[in-house]
Amino acid sequence: MAPNQVTIVEQGSGYSQSTYQEGLGSGDTYRISDFGNTGKDLIIDYMGRGASADEAKVAVYFVSCPYPS
Repeated sequence: MAPNQVTIVEQGSGYSQSTYQEGLGSGDTYRISDFGNTGKDLIIDYMGRGASADEAKVAVYFVSCPYPS
């Protein structure tokens, strides 16, 4: 569905099917508002590829708690 991208899916409840949300290319960001009803937004940053073609560098953090540079 999103070749050569980081794929974001939402888990269904119980045994229900998961739902495709987004495919991220290098430098893309995805925001999940009110993640898990916490009142916080979760950010997923695709930083780029890793050492090999099947690795990705991804940062996942809450808006109120950014990752260090």
